[in-house]
Amino acid sequence: MKRNKVAEYLKDYALVNAGCGVLLVVIMMANMNLMLSVLIFFATAFTSGLIYGVGEIVDLLEEIRWNTRPKDLTEPQPEPEQESKPEKLPATHEK
Repeated sequence: MKRNKVAEYLKDYALVNAGCGVLLVVIMMANMNLMLSVLIFFATAFTSGLIYGVGEIVDLLEEIRWNTRPKDLTEPQPEPEQESKPEKLPATHEK
């Protein structure tokens, strides 16, 4: 089974978002209010968790889709196109 690119992107983005949030909190603790940095930490952790959760949901839905397919069917094959004879165009009379 192939990995879902959207799910992988969402999970990776959530981890990068969490890392950047922690870096921002460390900078905020050194320069600004401690309460504001704690609030930013929890907001970043919450949003990163939600984004990662959506990535997991997408991954699980893809897995369910692949596991509930009929086992005897292979990949859908396109129907062969029928060869059509070229149509006769009306004759033009040039003078």
